[in-house]
Amino acid sequence: MRQKRQEKLEQELALLEAEFRETLIVALRSCAEGRWGLFDKNDKVDLPDHLRMRFYADSGAQTLDALAAEIAQIRLALGITEPFALQARLLENRGRKSENDLGESRLASLWLQELES
Repeated sequence: MRQKRQEKLEQELALLEAEFRETLIVALRSCAEGRWGLFDKNDKVDLPDHLRMRFYADSGAQTLDALAAEIAQIRLALGITEPFALQARLLENRGRKSENDLGESRLASLWLQELES
């Protein structure tokens, strides 16, 4: 890969990873305030449509997934094999679905405190 192309990809990757972090923090704040959907923990809860819209409205998950796809593509092009840590952790938290797991808002609050410290 030519040096200029590599530098451009590295800059784009840095910008996308920063955007992912900022978007994640906004999504975590929203989730900590009671919005569901970021971690898919309550996807089986049966709610009337008006409550579903209230709790699930724009969790940020779709935006984060789109950014993660772009980041993965650039990392692959640069030969970076390890996953983007924030996205890997988000996927890990989404994968946990036992009855003893923290709820979405509590999980978001704890992760947010960690990121902001």
